[in-house]
Amino acid sequence: MGNKRQVETPTRNKPDHVQNSENLTGAEQGSRRAFWVILVLVGLAFSASTYLGWAAWKGGGIAGCGPDSPCDQVLSSRWAYLGPLPVSWGAVLVDALWMLGLLKLTSGSQSLVSRKLVLACATLVSVSALWFIGLQVIVIKAICPYCMSAHVFGLTASVLTFGKLFRIVPRPMILVGSCLLLAAGLGVAQVYVPHTSQHASVVPQLAQPPATPSVERVLSLYNGAFKLKPSELPMMGATNAKYLIVSLFDYSCHHCRQMHGFLKQQLTNYAGQFGVINLPMPLDGACNWIVKQTPKAHVNSCSYAQIGLAVFLAAPHQSHEFDDWLWTGENPPPIDQVRRRASELLGAERLQRTLTNEWIKLRIQEDISLYASNYAKVRKGQMPQLIIGDLVSVGVINQQSAFDEMITQQWGITNRLTQVRSP
Repeated sequence: MGNKRQVETPTRNKPDHVQNSENLTGAEQGSRRAFWVILVLVGLAFSASTYLGWAAWKGGGIAGCGPDSPCDQVLSSRWAYLGPLPVSWGAVLVDALWMLGLLKLTSGSQSLVSRKLVLACATLVSVSALWFIGLQVIVIKAICPYCMSAHVFGLTASVLTFGKLFRIVPRPMILVGSCLLLAAGLGVAQVYVPHTSQHASVVPQLAQPPATPSVERVLSLYNGAFKLKPSELPMMGATNAKYLIVSLFDYSCHHCRQMHGFLKQQLTNYAGQFGVINLPMPLDGACNWIVKQTPKAHVNSCSYAQIGLAVFLAAPHQSHEFDDWLWTGENPPPIDQVRRRASELLGAERLQRTLTNEWIKLRIQEDISLYASNYAKVRKGQMPQLIIGDLVSVGVINQQSAFDEMITQQWGITNRLTQVRSP
């Protein structure tokens, strides 16, 4: 028998990632289930981000996210935006691209483009999630459940994605590094680009045109549904000022406390050209029928408002001093301390008698109704709220230029301090 000569067929050296793809083809076919799990997680994150993005676009409220609640504090902060754009819109875009790539992989596709797209999106989402979780915990010190849900789903999906694709995609560190640089750039932009989101909405026929200055003037809102007499209400500035701003606030609302100091400065900047009517609108279910569950930060808000109004009613000339004390600090003083201070000012018996005055209860209920009317018109519920002419501004105003623009637009008056500084 003759020996057959065995001829070895030479094989070409193939790139490692091609050989890996061939070797893992069978394994990847069996891992479609894992990609489906990732797809479901990304879909959940996408749903949460889409809801937040839709609410930001429509200007409506978020379910379970009442005024100045932790959720509201996060969504109304500058960190919820990149310039004028809600960050949730960016999350919707990245999640949509991520799902598109995952759909290709769940169908058994070995597309390198799809793998790179999925890995890139996972990198962006994971870094962004860690960034925004850190902002909520460390900077804002409040948690938005919808945001946190999107972050947790996104982070979990990212970890699973890295486990499935990091060793398969060629030169993954270049792709991941590029995405990290992009995410870092967006983070820096968010720090330095001012938040320019417009929180003001025009409501036609909200307020009457300014009348000739008079102590007995009446400011009529919503076609006479609300009639405010400056001489009978707590005010900053002159009661006979030609123009009047209506401020809805809560002593326990941290944005309201920021806004109060800002408004006091504006009275100086505008040299008394307008006055501010201060109307307490407690975010406390004990007296506010709108609030179904009182956030911890607003427990006793009704008592703060009642005591503040009682001091004004019993001793209007001393109420400014008491009010300045009550507004001092990042948070209001403990309620027992507020009662003692008011008792020292009025006397314990007089304070108790004034607190039973029906006017206080009616005043608070009318302020709540005014807030409800604003919400019905502009579909925005953040606090504080300012009524400037026929403009309703919701949320804190951080920029002088934004306030100046609203004042000039409504009344044609200018910031006197700016005029003095202008060359």
